[in-house]
Amino acid sequence: GWVQSRFAFISQGGIQNMSNQSKRSIWNCVRDCELLIDNVDRVPDMTNAEKARFKAEAKVILASKYLDGIRHFGALPIVDHAFKGEDQLESGRATLEETVDFAVGLIDEAVAEPNLPWNLTASEIATWEGRITKASALGLKAKLLDYVASPIFNNSQPYCSAEPQDAVEARQVWYGNYDVKRWQAVVDACEEFFRMNAANGDYYQLITATDNTEEAYRLAFRKAYRSRDNREALLSIHDRVYMKEWDQCPANVW
Repeated sequence: GWVQSRFAFISQGGIQNMSNQSKRSIWNCVRDCELLIDNVDRVPDMTNAEKARFKAEAKVILASKYLDGIRHFGALPIVDHAFKGEDQLESGRATLEETVDFAVGLIDEAVAEPNLPWNLTASEIATWEGRITKASALGLKAKLLDYVASPIFNNSQPYCSAEPQDAVEARQVWYGNYDVKRWQAVVDACEEFFRMNAANGDYYQLITATDNTEEAYRLAFRKAYRSRDNREALLSIHDRVYMKEWDQCPANVW
């Protein structure tokens, strides 16, 4: 129908319609990110700080698409640059560990970028809410590491025993063993977030109810996932419209 899933791996209409801009696969986004990373330094009328920030944001968006892919397929091909028409993807599908390391590496590079802010300023929120920050990057890192530390991938036995077992044997749908250090990596990522949040005045906090009533708790919960400029959401996505409250939406068709 008219909904394009973020988990789509080829544009609507198939390989003959990859230029479809309205219903695109995650690989279109991967290419867009790589094009920006590869070429933004050539832009003449931007400061170096702006270019560095854009590259860091693109790396986190790129990593988020790899998380989407890992959730459904495990290992993916490593696309670390924008391919030209004559290029061939020689290496094929990586292992799960290589895929995770690639995505985590992108996030770590972004977090290390001095020009990527911890949070958006009030003026940026008015027009740019949803832009990547160090906080949203670390949130994504923790989410990714938590997912791949789960028994689906991190186990002494593969999740799937049905034939064929090519992907199992190639370590593309699991790590090939159980390692408690993968859970420790999740803890470390969360602690890194809280350390940096404390260093930035505890900018991100849970929204609390203003009163001990059902209505107050409901409004606090609603604000946490919908309202702009709330400090519980590490990354906000507002599709098509600018609204502060659920009740402003016609027919509530979110």
